[in-house]
Amino acid sequence: MIALAAPLVIDGTGVPFGGAPGASFGGTPGIPLPGSDVAVVIDGDSIVKIVETGELAALEKQGCEVLRFPGCTVMPGYVNCHCHLVMPGDGTSVEDAMKPTDSVLLLRAARNAEKALRSGVTTLADLGGRNDVVFILRDAIAEGVVSGPELIACGRPITITGGHCWVFGGQADTDAEITKLCRVLLRDGAGLLKVMGTGGGTRGTNPLQPQFTTDQLRLAACEAHRQNRPAFVHCSTSEVATMCLDAGVDTIVHGHFNTPQGELRFSPEIADRAADAGVYWNPTLYVNRVIVERLAASAVDAEGKARYRDRAVKYQAQAQNVMRLSEHGVNLVAGSDEGWGWNAFGGFANELKAMVDAGISTAKVIESATLKAAKALRVDGTVGTFDPGKLADAVVVRGNPLEDASAFGAVEAVFLKGRRVV
Repeated sequence: MIALAAPLVIDGTGVPFGGAPGASFGGTPGIPLPGSDVAVVIDGDSIVKIVETGELAALEKQGCEVLRFPGCTVMPGYVNCHCHLVMPGDGTSVEDAMKPTDSVLLLRAARNAEKALRSGVTTLADLGGRNDVVFILRDAIAEGVVSGPELIACGRPITITGGHCWVFGGQADTDAEITKLCRVLLRDGAGLLKVMGTGGGTRGTNPLQPQFTTDQLRLAACEAHRQNRPAFVHCSTSEVATMCLDAGVDTIVHGHFNTPQGELRFSPEIADRAADAGVYWNPTLYVNRVIVERLAASAVDAEGKARYRDRAVKYQAQAQNVMRLSEHGVNLVAGSDEGWGWNAFGGFANELKAMVDAGISTAKVIESATLKAAKALRVDGTVGTFDPGKLADAVVVRGNPLEDASAFGAVEAVFLKGRRVV
């Protein structure tokens, strides 16, 4: 007899995409097809198996509790591989957002983590916070003091003096300083290392200019790999993307293919290298798309309309480049960059919909937000699919994402380690 805590059930409405236990997207085991007649069996905090819904009556006779969600789709809990929990996501600059004390930032981060969980994110990677704030939050979530997803944190992102996100406290310039900072972060429990390979949205930094050398990127990657941690690099140019590949970096963040002159020019050579090396690529579409949406809403005069048109053209080029990355076989991973700019927490579905709208197949998008993201974070042994023995993390959404991408955000229930939390 199966000791069942809370199986999740898809009632089979919508388009039937098979129905056999284990039926999956693109050959990915453990991710059932939306609309298929399957249920997920949970015992305690773990997945037992995927069964056909025809077996549920027998399970109920055994004393199992069956939770039915008519018209819904059940998926592995979302894995968001990019956020900034200390940021408010309300358009505040990083400099102004860091004016409060660490205590206030901790409360802000806790609120944001709960919003992320309610949006279906059960595993969340923070790619940059101030000092030890996110480490403290991670420990508080693990202790059950506050509610939030399983949290993987880099702590302070590594940047040059006065570089992108220097206000987070992770400045290092020389090889020795970089090495020491990497080791301190890993000692304190960093689940990954994040390096700012170019400037970005911090005042006085240049997003078209490298901040470190290839050897320094390699140094950080090697320090991460010594402790079986991945190395993520913020990158907005083709030059630095090439440096990342040369340095053995695991995940390229943003990767907009900018030339030194700021022209977006896709590089098939870089895409092929990334695909061949198995590098992960986190495109962060919605953090840019939301700017276009806001400009469109406020474009009332000629100047405003011109700003909207310019930004819309740029965004379309970015989205097209992401589609081309997919066509070249690059491992895309979903990470929303929530908290940054106008990208508020609780909107992970916006990132997934932006990827679908860019032309990525919904099946690939689901995989990018589950198994692929889990692999990028090196936690695919415990989350990312419904394989037996993995943690019982799940999101239930109304409707079928294969038919309508807006279903990604129609969250009906969230389960974290077998417990219904939303």
